[in-house]
Amino acid sequence: MKLRTKTIIGIAVIEALALALLIVTGLQWLKSSNENRLKVGTNQLASVFAKATRDAVLATDLAYLDSFAESLVSEQNLAYIRITDRNGVELARHGDYTHVDTRVSPAEVTDGVYDVISPIQVDGQLYGNVEMGVTVNDLHVMLSQATRSSLLIAIAEMSLVALFSLALGTYLMRRLDVLRKGAEKVARMGPGAQIMVTGNDEVTRVSTAFNEMSRSLAKAQEKLAEKHQQQIALTNKVTELAQVAEHARDVIIITDAKGKITWVNPAFESLTGYTLSEVVGQSPGSLLQGDSSDLEIVHEMSRKIARRKLYALRFLITLKVGNLIGLSLISHQ
Repeated sequence: MKLRTKTIIGIAVIEALALALLIVTGLQWLKSSNENRLKVGTNQLASVFAKATRDAVLATDLAYLDSFAESLVSEQNLAYIRITDRNGVELARHGDYTHVDTRVSPAEVTDGVYDVISPIQVDGQLYGNVEMGVTVNDLHVMLSQATRSSLLIAIAEMSLVALFSLALGTYLMRRLDVLRKGAEKVARMGPGAQIMVTGNDEVTRVSTAFNEMSRSLAKAQEKLAEKHQQQIALTNKVTELAQVAEHARDVIIITDAKGKITWVNPAFESLTGYTLSEVVGQSPGSLLQGDSSDLEIVHEMSRKIARRKLYALRFLITLKVGNLIGLSLISHQ
């Protein structure tokens, strides 16, 4: 999945959750507030009607009750009104009455009528009831329209968010694509390639760091190439010197920093009778000096080797077979 797609999906999910919470909360508040207002108004109206019919119920004035009920249904836009005595005997009824169910809230009724009952009392004694049905179709229509409008607004906002996310994702991908092309350019042309830097955001800082890294890699590569050339030249020089030493007629001894022999040429082996394996790790002075050697010269040679100084000496050395010969020794660092 592309980064742009992930960005769009992530923003859309967050926005959808926020909108869902807002819509549910808003519709619930709208429903609750309108229901409470309708309940309060209906109960007050039923209570007023109960008080208005109290005397007629006590006198069992059926003509008045019938006229009163008829006028209420027509003037108050009620679904029905029904007046009964204390025994439940119907005294008057007008409108489309079927049954009374006060347990259902206004928004939950299925027949479009909210039922309410108000008792007819005198000094706390029950003489009858006023049953009234209020039409709540307007409430249902209003809640339905509110729900539909909220969904349309949510769809419109989600569409705008999707377009914005697409634009933002496209912009970011274009900026990041510059880094990708820069990396491909480095892979193709080597370190030192630069990319164009614009803006002043996080991508700009990453692009600047990329250019600095590319320049640093180029400098490091130049130094490595230079050292590699120096190493090749040194290797060639050492090879040439090794060939010269190998075929030289003069005796050549190579020692380490501690003055121990690490290599001798064939001329040394021919002259002294010692092989390379026999002399490696030994000191030239202790190996070649004999009873006739000048100890002062041997000590002087050891001191100069230890101090890594140039010197030229002539002294007698003892061969492997015991013979003595004179040898001129010149040191090189």
